[in-house]
Parts: sequence; C-alpha cells; structure tokens
Amino acid sequence: MSIRFLAGAAVAGVLSASAAGATMMPPPAPAPASMSDAATSGPSRAHGAYFRDAFNFDAPGWRGVVGRWRVKDGTLFSQGMSGRFSSVAHVGTYDDFDYEVRMNRIGNSDGAAPNCLIVRGNAGRVRDDLWLPGYYFCYTNNGKALVVAFDARGNRRELMDYTPVKEIGTGGGYRTVRLQTLGSSFFFSVNGTEIGAFKDDLARSGQVGVGFYVEPGKRGSLAMDYANLGPLKPTRQATAGR
Repeated sequence: MSIRFLAGAAVAGVLSASAAGATMMPPPAPAPASMSDAATSGPSRAHGAYFRDAFNFDAPGWRGVVGRWRVKDGTLFSQGMSGRFSSVAHVGTYDDFDYEVRMNRIGNSDGAAPNCLIVRGNAGRVRDDLWLPGYYFCYTNNGKALVVAFDARGNRRELMDYTPVKEIGTGGGYRTVRLQTLGSSFFFSVNGTEIGAFKDDLARSGQVGVGFYVEPGKRGSLAMDYANLGPLKPTRQATAGR
C-alpha cells in the first residue's frame, strides 16, 4: 500500500471503483458562516477542547506526524518530502464538529498532488504515511477534489474519485477548506462551495489534522493560516440527522 495512489492522473485507475458502504447524499442546505480566529474554548463532545488557532506565535495542541512542522510567519508550516505524505495532528479526539482550515499549497508540479483535511483518524498508528484509520478530504491545485478513507488495517475506500470542481480554481494561493461531521454524515466544502455530502460508517471519532503529498523528485510546502474546530450549528444538525 502506498500514498502514491493520491498523486492524481497517473494512478486514476486505482480510484475507479465505487466505495462499498459509502453513499452520496443530496446537496445539503448552505453552510453557516465561517469561524474566525479566537482563543481556545469549551469542551467537545469527545476527548478534546474546541480550538481556534491562528498560529501567530505557537501551535498549541498540534504535533507533527510525518515531516517537520513549525510556526513560521504566522502559519503552521511544513516543507514537504519528495514522494511522501506529510501530516500534522491535533492532540484531541472528536466525534461531531465543524472543522475549517485556511491553507496554501506552494510548489505542486502540475497541481495534481492532494492537500487534505484528515478527520476521525488515529495519528498514533501510521503505515506508509497514512493514519489508520482516517478520512482524507482533499483538493488539488489543478482544481479537483478527492475523498478517500482507510480502515485500521489500511484497506482503502473511495468515497469520491478525483472530480473537477470549478470553484476550487487552479494554481497556488490560500483556500478555505471545511468539513462538518455528524454521526455518519460528512459535508465537504472548499472556498464556501459545497463539494459533496457523504454517509459512511468507517469511524465515528478520532483525531483531526492536515496533510499533503509531494510527488517523487518534486518540491512542495504547505502553510496553514488558521485552523478552527467547534460545534455544529443547529441548522446543520437538522440537515444531517443521524
């Protein structure tokens, strides 16, 4: 098993099968307004505190999983490694939440390599750079989206193959990536545009984080401007149900 399945067109055939047990849902109602930078507050329903991290001076609660991560120029930053999927995790564990990250992928060859929010994962169990289990909600700098999950044994489940999304845009620059979860329901958006809504029962809680892939022989980095995690709004809870 290798993270190279995430690299894009060269391995698109790997993702051609539909995911057993995963179903697409109709587009949900518009998401509530984005969270703004603020101090950490309030307990979650799981085993961590909600957070609103601007990374101005430090990165409380964040730990590098693969690669070196550090605070740089008001961002949580990593210089990626060739042929590797670098990732960073928050120490808390969460079940239902609203998770939003503003991040900028720099250096991405033809733009096909993915940049991902990772949720309901186990950053303490990593194989071939993958958290096992873990959900990966990704966008690429060539304007595509991808959703894939791995179970605790490393088995792969594709919830959505690489799909062009006009609103993602192409090239570098900051993008706001958001994921809302409630029970088995997931709502994925980039730059305020709903990418897809899914139902899947692989995992109901776990850690959250961010990761990105650098193709062999290439260079790339990722900068996180902020990362916020809080409770779902009542409107989203009503939309998703359980």
